[in-house]
Amino acid sequence: RKLQRRVLRLMARNSMEELVWAFLLLMDKNVGEVEAVQDQLPHPSGWSLARATAFCGPQFLACMASPNCMKGLFCVARCHLDDQTCSYRCLLKYDSWLITKFSSCAFQKQNVMNFHAARPKLPHVKPVEALTTL
Repeated sequence: RKLQRRVLRLMARNSMEELVWAFLLLMDKNVGEVEAVQDQLPHPSGWSLARATAFCGPQFLACMASPNCMKGLFCVARCHLDDQTCSYRCLLKYDSWLITKFSSCAFQKQNVMNFHAARPKLPHVKPVEALTTL
């Protein structure tokens, strides 16, 4: 049921990237683990939350003092953990210097969501041994 709502929400965005992600989520759930999906899943932990709290406390307190910044954080809180498009849209909608400082600290520098996305594996391509002309 949850997956169905997520897929419908993704498809309603009418973008090719979201459609591909929706299909990958469906395949991951119904066919077998899809490495690309597993790599994008967040793994927040007590340690990552503690790290963000310790290092981003001043930014969070400043954000709490701003109604617009707090609206942005509440917007992000309504997004699914692995829905980076939703989070990004919230940050843009409630764009302010305060939310930029907080999100930069918590999401990027301290990696509060504990993302472990690795570079995709590329095929090994052998160099051309000799050039030929047609």
